[in-house]
Amino acid sequence: RDLFYTPMEKQKAADIVKEYVDDDFILTVGSINARKNLLGMLKAYAKLEKRPKFVVIGNGHEYRKLCEKFIQEKNLKNDVIIIDNIHEGYVLQAFYTCAKILMYPSYYEGFGLPVVEAALQRCPIITSNVSSLPEAAGNGAIQVAPNDIKNMSSSLHRLLTDTQECTYLGQKAYE
Repeated sequence: RDLFYTPMEKQKAADIVKEYVDDDFILTVGSINARKNLLGMLKAYAKLEKRPKFVVIGNGHEYRKLCEKFIQEKNLKNDVIIIDNIHEGYVLQAFYTCAKILMYPSYYEGFGLPVVEAALQRCPIITSNVSSLPEAAGNGAIQVAPNDIKNMSSSLHRLLTDTQECTYLGQKAYE
């Protein structure tokens, strides 16, 4: 994953990502299972009054069906984009480069590689305050309890409406 250490030019990244999404978006990356907490992220996202798209890169089975049911019930079908897998590293890097925010409030991680990959692209991060994620994020991320939907949602709102804080957090994450 050496390519993540060389920043991608924003326009090149936007050209790559527009094949999948052509609006602003929040991103999450990882398998769609209960410990990754996609349902919690979706609940926080649904509380936003004004929201960009929400791109989910990963695949799953039973838990994914639960998340898709929530998407349907909350009428988020046009807002949430699930991409099963990205096989080319440069495409994933483009997503991190273009994302407004990486959401990664997992209940448990061995390391949390998406947090580090996003940080290398100066992407603002909201992650968990548990497991290995505080160490992976350092002081360059907003850390929330993975079951605190209200705090997750207010953190999303804050970053989406405060571009200065968003830029500052992305730079802190990179450092």
